[in-house]
Amino acid sequence: MKVFDHHLDGENYLDTVHVQYHNIAQEMKQCVEELIDGNMIIPEDVNKTQLVLRGDRDQGAFRLCFRTVINLKNKKKPIEKIKAVAEVYSAKEKDVVLEIAIIPWLR
Repeated sequence: MKVFDHHLDGENYLDTVHVQYHNIAQEMKQCVEELIDGNMIIPEDVNKTQLVLRGDRDQGAFRLCFRTVINLKNKKKPIEKIKAVAEVYSAKEKDVVLEIAIIPWLR
């Protein structure tokens, strides 16, 4: 977890920002294993896997989520699972706070 204070231009007080990160590689590996085991998939039937990132702002928090998608050779519809990999809690939901909290970690 990371905590930092940020002063927004024009504001008189500091905003304390709380950020929590998870390891994307480990989380995706776990999702793939859970999808394969839970759906009794033979690894040779996997055509491809995809990682789709998405962010969501709601009620003083930003959550960065990803969707693990597995396309199978014998099915038209893929199987998928969604997990959160980062959360940013801030009184001010401003892009500059997200840029400071998320972008360096993503790089």
